[in-house]
Amino acid sequence: MLGNARQATHWEEEFHKTLVALDFLPNSPTLMNAGTGRGQLSACFVLPVDDTMEGIFEALKHMALVQRTGGVAAGSRRPCARIAAMKEMAVCSSSKRS
Repeated sequence: MLGNARQATHWEEEFHKTLVALDFLPNSPTLMNAGTGRGQLSACFVLPVDDTMEGIFEALKHMALVQRTGGVAAGSRRPCARIAAMKEMAVCSSSKRS
């Protein structure tokens, strides 16, 4: 636990004051979904997409689950070592064609 009940109450009050003064406002999903039971308080999800058929469909499954209560964007991110290996393979295969 990160503190006691008294500390939690203190920070709850400080956070409330900050919100009321409009010094800070959380993102829209937090404002719209807090206390509703939806449980989604994030506006952005970054999902990895592996470069395999299984990885692509696994990412699509997760995107569909997130999409039920908000938005999602996908991107491809490969480790540098894999990219370097792919570039090397491309150079080798293109040089063999000539």
